Amino acid sequence: MDYPFASAKSAMEKALDSYPAQPVVPCSFRAGVSGYILIVFAPLGFAMLMGNDAYRSRSTSPGLFWIFVLLLLAAGFGAVFLGRLRLDISAQGVTYRNLFRERFVAFSDISTAVLLDSGVGRPALYNLHLLTLLIVPNTWTNQRNIKIPLTLFRGAACGELKRLLHTGEGVPP
Repeated sequence: MDYPFASAKSAMEKALDSYPAQPVVPCSFRAGVSGYILIVFAPLGFAMLMGNDAYRSRSTSPGLFWIFVLLLLAAGFGAVFLGRLRLDISAQGVTYRNLFRERFVAFSDISTAVLLDSGVGRPALYNLHLLTLLIVPNTWTNQRNIKIPLTLFRGAACGELKRLLHTGEGVPP
């Protein structure tokens, strides 16, 4: 008996066995300019605006001072976080490291790789594309999913992972 989804199942098995899709060139990526703008320079800009407003109004409000201090601390923490952020692609698999942990998944252990784009379907005015790569390992590996915020990396990292993991379909450039 021939099942209606037999061809889909065999195509899926081929896709699962085909990671990486292209030959691997070992490379390493660090945080890009977009990451620093989102994580470091935005809080610094708000802190500068608040400092300017406080200076012009001659305000001595303690609440304004603590908000200013928290924004500076957030910018400092963001700089440390981005300094530690790293994505390594080797012949064996993908390694993602941030401030708190380092995660590795071998190409042979990848079940699915999905590129999530938060900007799809939004009005053009608010169309900020925050790209996240979700790597789902096979269940028998007992590994957790890996979420890689590609927006924080250089554009070459996104292109390389799309090339290796078949995630380029339907994603705007």
